[in-house]
Amino acid sequence: MKRLLPSAVHGLLRFDLLLDDSSIDHFRRLAAAFVKQAQMHRSRLVLQRQTWQERAAQKLPELIANPRVDAG
Repeated sequence: MKRLLPSAVHGLLRFDLLLDDSSIDHFRRLAAAFVKQAQMHRSRLVLQRQTWQERAAQKLPELIANPRVDAG
């Protein structure tokens, strides 16, 4: 019986990152970690980043429902 192996060809991994635009160190470190991972895997990973203001919480559902799409 012939074994069927997984394909070595994979598509791009696309992450839509929506973070609070905060000066809190936690959010800055988290954003930096995502950027570092995207740089390490740049041939396979597309990171689309967007921030939102916590004081404008009413806009969050719209940002989630309609993510920004970067060209390229």
